[in-house]
Amino acid sequence: MDGLRYDFVTSGKLPSLEKLAREKAVWAPEGIINQFPTKTLTNLYSIATGLTTEHHGIVGDRMYDPDLDLSFNYWNEVDELINKESRLETWFGGQPLWKINEEQGGRSACMHFPLCDVQFGNKTIYKSRPIHQSKVFTGLSDFTVDMTILIRWLRGIDGDEPVNLAFWYINEPDQTMHNFDVHGSETNNTLADMNFLVEFILNATEGTGLSESLDIIFTSDHGITNVYKNQSMIPLDDFVKPELYFWSGKSIFPYSGTHERYLYEQFIQVHKLHPYFDIWMKEDVPEYLHYKNNSRIGPIVICEHSGFAFLSHGETLLRVADVHGTHGYSPEYKEMRPLFVAYGPSFKQNYMIPESANFRTIDIFNVICRILSLNCPKNDGNSAFVDQILVAQALANSDSLAVSSTCFVSFFLLVTAYIFM
Repeated sequence: MDGLRYDFVTSGKLPSLEKLAREKAVWAPEGIINQFPTKTLTNLYSIATGLTTEHHGIVGDRMYDPDLDLSFNYWNEVDELINKESRLETWFGGQPLWKINEEQGGRSACMHFPLCDVQFGNKTIYKSRPIHQSKVFTGLSDFTVDMTILIRWLRGIDGDEPVNLAFWYINEPDQTMHNFDVHGSETNNTLADMNFLVEFILNATEGTGLSESLDIIFTSDHGITNVYKNQSMIPLDDFVKPELYFWSGKSIFPYSGTHERYLYEQFIQVHKLHPYFDIWMKEDVPEYLHYKNNSRIGPIVICEHSGFAFLSHGETLLRVADVHGTHGYSPEYKEMRPLFVAYGPSFKQNYMIPESANFRTIDIFNVICRILSLNCPKNDGNSAFVDQILVAQALANSDSLAVSSTCFVSFFLLVTAYIFM
C-alpha cells in the first residue's frame, strides 16, 4: 500500500490489520527504515533487490545518467521515447526477486507492481499486469478484482502452473494523501477501504485453503507527512535561475557553462533565508544515506526538511493544495517509515520487532530468499533477521530445500505494497 505509514496500523483506522499484527504476525510497531530518498521506485527496487540506492542505481523517480546521456522518468506516459528508455535493463543494478525466483525454477507474478515490466535478459515475468500511472482506480471493486485474479494465479486455475511469488502494488492511500490532508476525512475514508481490503485478502486466502501454505507480507515504500501552502514552500526560482541546473533524484546537475561550486554557493544563500533543507557537495553526503557513490547522483545533493517542499522550475503555489501529503525526505524522519506486518506459516506469531533492531526495507530480501529456498546474490541486507522472525520449521525446511511455501507481498501504496508469498 503506497504511503502507508507505520503508525497508521494503530490509528484506529485499520482495526483488521492491527488485530492481525498484534495476534498472529511478525510486526514492526515502530516501522522499518527505508532508503533515501523516500520515494516509490527507489524503495520498491530496494525491497526487490536488497540493495541500497547507490548500489542499485534508481536514485529517484526521475533521474539522469551522464554515462548513458539518457533521462529516466518511469511514470511519463506522454513522451513515448522516454517511457521506453526508462524500461531499459541498463538502468537497473542488481537482480530483482521475481527474476531470481524464475531462474531457479519458480514462477513469479506481479499485479500492477512498478518495474515488473522491465525485461531482464529479454525475459518477461510468468504472470503480470503492468502498472499504468494514468489509470484511475474507482475504489474497492478494482482492488477486489485484482485479488480475485491473484488467487487464481496462486492456485494455478485455468490450466496454468501456480505461482510461488507474487507482488501486488496498491496505489492508495498515497494517491489520496497527495491531494488532501494526511489526517483529513478523505484519507480516513481511503483507510477504511484499505481495512476492508485487508479483511477481503485474509478471507479470500482462508476460504480457498491457501492460508496453510501462503506467507503474506504487508509493507510499503515510504511514509508521508503534511505540507502547508502558506507555510512550507521554499521558492527556489526566486533565488536560483532554473536554467542553471536540473534535478536527478535529490541531486542537481549544473547545465553546461555553470560551475558547480558557483551553483552550490547560490543555494547556500537560499539556505540563509530558508534554513529548512540540507545541502551537501556530493562527496560530503553522510554515509548513512548511501547516496553518493553513483554517477546518476549529481555534484550537489539537496533535500528539504520534513514538512517543507521546494517550488522550482516553474511550479507555482496555484498548483499546490492548501494542505496535502508528501514524502521523499531523509529516512531519519520517523514519519517516513513504512509499516511491516508479516503473516503465514513461515512467520512467528505475536512477535514484535523492536525499534532498536534497526530493521530496514532491504532486510526483507533475505527473508523472502530464505522462505523460498532461493540462492540469492550478495546484497546489503542483514540476514540476521531471518532467524529472528521465521519459525524453526520454516528454517529447517529451507535448509533441506523441502519448501512448499508461497510468498505474497502486498505493497500498500496502497506500495502499501502487498507481498503475497
